[in-house]
Amino acid sequence: TNLWYRTYQVKSNLRTIYLHSPNDPLTELNFGVDFGTRIVPDPLNPCQFIYPKDEEIPDDKEAVVSILELPDAPPQPWIAPRPNVAKGHVEMYRRHSPILNNERRVYIYTPPGYSTSNKPYPLLLVFDGLAYIDLVPTPTILDNLISEGKIPPLVAVLPDSLDQDTRNRELPCYPPFVDFLTQELLPWVHEHYSITNDPAQTIVAGSSYGGLAAAFVGLQASETFGNVLSQSGSFW
Repeated sequence: TNLWYRTYQVKSNLRTIYLHSPNDPLTELNFGVDFGTRIVPDPLNPCQFIYPKDEEIPDDKEAVVSILELPDAPPQPWIAPRPNVAKGHVEMYRRHSPILNNERRVYIYTPPGYSTSNKPYPLLLVFDGLAYIDLVPTPTILDNLISEGKIPPLVAVLPDSLDQDTRNRELPCYPPFVDFLTQELLPWVHEHYSITNDPAQTIVAGSSYGGLAAAFVGLQASETFGNVLSQSGSFW
């Protein structure tokens, strides 16, 4: 037979994404080039997830992947907009960093009913800003959690990572990046938004390299960040 197969045993609560690579040459992948050509979504699976292209990156393109979701995969009740839930506001800024010698987009989420006359809001800082706006619908998640009383109203700051080379340099335990956050970004946010100075009410978060960065920032600047959410941090 010319049909080869392999079987894996996985837990029944698995939710993941996958791609097909027919007649793969077994050479190193270049995801920027090979998405949609060498590696393609499953043509027989209608369940797909779309990575939108970044309009500010030349030659960036949309990437489509297939979803594998087994029967016991946990529900995700917070990720979809709800018709009767008040929505927060997202503003995008561009901030230049003399420390890092670059400029990046910074997204600021303010909760429904945000007012500078209220007491300072708790702060959530999340790396890979565009990913946590487009891929992980953070504003929608926060709206829903606040509406249900699961978390207090808070302000979220989501600095972007520019490009992969910059991300590879800045997020894996890079002291100048910590200086950028504590000496440049957060003082600017404090000037324009009502946020707390209490580290017990301040969270730094991220995934993969961002999860590693969150842990490093929490250790290096614990007088500013008292809580860390490291999602699948790249501790290797």
